[in-house]
Amino acid sequence: MQALSLSFLHSRRLTIEVRQKIHLVPRVAIVVGAVLIGLGICIAILVSRDVDVASIYDEFIVFTFLNAQGVSTVVVHSTPLVLVGLAAA
Repeated sequence: MQALSLSFLHSRRLTIEVRQKIHLVPRVAIVVGAVLIGLGICIAILVSRDVDVASIYDEFIVFTFLNAQGVSTVVVHSTPLVLVGLAAA
């Protein structure tokens, strides 16, 4: 058997460059649009599985952001993701 050669990975250097500057308003619109599309897909999947729309609202909005226990759960579960993101940056 012949050993796999990975020398092609070292032959060229890859560089990442910023090619364009996007202003603040389009960037915010892209992020908000992505979040809304993601929520729309989640809601569509849950509704197709016969979950009540009122319970979806209660779970996504009321129990997550308007309840002290919900906010603490979000903070506890998101902290490792934030730390990994900071470590990668």
